[in-house]
Amino acid sequence: MELVDAALAPLSSAVGFPVDQLKFVLCVLLSYPLGYAHRFVVGNVNRHIYSVVIGTIMLYICFGLLGLVHFFVSSSVFFLVMQSLPSRYLPRFGFFWMFAYLSSLHIYRLVTDYMGWSMDITAAIMVSLIKITSLGCNYADGKVMQKDPEAKLFPEWKQYAVMQKPNLLQYYSFLLYFPTLLSGPAFSYKRYNNFINGTLFYDEKHNPTGKIPDATVAAVLPFLTSLGIMALMVYLSANYPYEILFVPNGLQSEGYSFLGMWVYLYLSLLAVRCTYYFIWKLAEGAGNLAGLGFSGYDANGKAQWNELINVKPLTIEFPPSLRHCTSEWNIKTGEWLKNYVYLRQAAPGQKTPTYALYLTNLTSAFWHGFYPGYYLSFGYAAWNVDIYRNMRAIFRPLVTTGQGKEEKGIYPQKYIYDVLGVILASVVFNYGQASFVGLSLGRALIFFKNFYFSIHILCAIFFVATKVWLSRTRKTKKTE
Repeated sequence: MELVDAALAPLSSAVGFPVDQLKFVLCVLLSYPLGYAHRFVVGNVNRHIYSVVIGTIMLYICFGLLGLVHFFVSSSVFFLVMQSLPSRYLPRFGFFWMFAYLSSLHIYRLVTDYMGWSMDITAAIMVSLIKITSLGCNYADGKVMQKDPEAKLFPEWKQYAVMQKPNLLQYYSFLLYFPTLLSGPAFSYKRYNNFINGTLFYDEKHNPTGKIPDATVAAVLPFLTSLGIMALMVYLSANYPYEILFVPNGLQSEGYSFLGMWVYLYLSLLAVRCTYYFIWKLAEGAGNLAGLGFSGYDANGKAQWNELINVKPLTIEFPPSLRHCTSEWNIKTGEWLKNYVYLRQAAPGQKTPTYALYLTNLTSAFWHGFYPGYYLSFGYAAWNVDIYRNMRAIFRPLVTTGQGKEEKGIYPQKYIYDVLGVILASVVFNYGQASFVGLSLGRALIFFKNFYFSIHILCAIFFVATKVWLSRTRKTKKTE
């Protein structure tokens, strides 16, 4: 490890990246040629071994021997328990064990590197937690389907259900698959197993040979996008540093108007988001080149590559609604939260209770760690989604006719509604994300004070007003 760090020190100084972050990025870049070579490894066992070896080496390079110990201890306990614990208990055990282990790492980091940004094994454990907890649920769902093929399960649960437990090699190949090992996104065991044995690509009409489709465009486009994002990140970080947001009267003392403060907030947090856009798009390209990002064929037989898309930057920056800010950011983690937290709060066919929204966002905050800023940000996000649902129920019928596929806009009212929706969603999203970036309670409160708690006040007003309006509307309909 010391030799690797010493060898990378000159490059680190030249590009302005700390050595730990540089190793992280270089490993993702190496995933492109190594992932492509994975296509030509013959035999399922050899393909599994290849993934395990490369993934283990990358973990060692990035996080050292201690990182490997944490990764294998946390994952091996679940594997051992999986061999004997009844399947119906696996989901709960998986969540309890993995969150307990991850929480211990978060707490250790709080104590030893408070407010720091150094890379450690925590990031990889966060990804493995998603894989392990989903595997536990998928296996439990598979057992339910084996006992009752007509069991009422959500379509996604049936799609990812696992009928047979993976052996040790399959299990670690799944966890250590290197293109998305360090940064995500996570994926289901069933998809990965189909990828290894080649059935992922088989299509009776469009691809009867089951060969991996050409992924040149699917790999190059995300790669080039990530480079453009990196350039934008460097420019914005240099010109709009976010630290001033957490200084008392920081922007005001620099002479910014109230409107100018909002513009600065957007640009500074865009720089932060670009760090995530960069690494996720980079990993997406590597996964596509290897073949795992393949998601089927369209009606014309064209291969689609959507499985590893973890973020849609343009949708985030110009969101049609607040819901898109959450659903198009860290997409695969959002799908995990939906399928294994949100939907699990009610039996299929029953209405999901309101508390499930808040529990899901609390789980997301817990997954990230214990900085108060996470809980302020995700709690605020759940609150705003609740408000958004109410506002949509009130205002959307005023600018549209029909429902579902028959819905049509009434113009120009619909156009005004859409433009105001983009502006409002962007303002609300950036305001809430600031506490996520600020991390500590003190910094978050300074930011809110600098912006006069403006969005909190507006949200409180809209929350009460929409609840009252909808309540009266329902009462009126009942009496008619």
